[in-house]
Amino acid sequence: MAVRNLQSSIRRHGAPATVAILVLAGLNFLASWVSGGGNWNAYLQFHAQFAARFPWSILTYPIGANPADVIGIFFMAYWMWIIGATVERELGTARFLAFFAVMTAVPALMMWICYAAFGYTSPLYGLYLPVAGITIAWACRNPNQSMLFMMVVPIQAKWLAWLTAALVVFSYGYPHPPVGLFAGVHLLLAYLYAANKFPFLAYGKEVFTRKREGWKPQEKDDRYLRDVKSREIERQERERLRKLFEGSLKDDPEDKR
Repeated sequence: MAVRNLQSSIRRHGAPATVAILVLAGLNFLASWVSGGGNWNAYLQFHAQFAARFPWSILTYPIGANPADVIGIFFMAYWMWIIGATVERELGTARFLAFFAVMTAVPALMMWICYAAFGYTSPLYGLYLPVAGITIAWACRNPNQSMLFMMVVPIQAKWLAWLTAALVVFSYGYPHPPVGLFAGVHLLLAYLYAANKFPFLAYGKEVFTRKREGWKPQEKDDRYLRDVKSREIERQERERLRKLFEGSLKDDPEDKR
């Protein structure tokens, strides 16, 4: 009965890939925490210097765990549940999985290039980097939607995107700033994809137009403007009728004379 209820809940959620990723990451975290660290995490995490020995780690590091970071894992899982599911429902499960794979692989490849070029890099594990890419895509499509950052601070999506990019660059850029820049390359790709800047790879059908208040889907702008115009016409008509009525009252005494 409990299993059927869980399956029904997942179907209603409409994001099976998001649920599967969270389940895998959660199970590995619990196993690592219970075992006191989980030595197998070394085979899941991505280390540029060992990429040739463990090539699968390019895609497996999101489920690699740091058992000591309980709070970070909780917030990241919550954010993946909200934003990942939203993007998956918009893209469809197959395209979302492909997008998630790209958002996972690109940071790993950038760390490998960084290591080859400069001799230093940063290990990768956890959902942080791929979810950051998904957040950028979601924010690009919904720039003026408000969210609670860390479930506390209200913030518009467009500012959340900038904050996410800054956190990635500064988090991975210490003590070597180039690492932070390399770690953020996939964020730019996520934005270009969501904004339909790749002519051969369309994210969706909505066309984005640049306005003072930010990027908005044209369809939503048109609905909003039509609604505003309709309300303005109604207000002007009411005002015109009011003036006619008041004018008729003023004209009555003169007519009687």
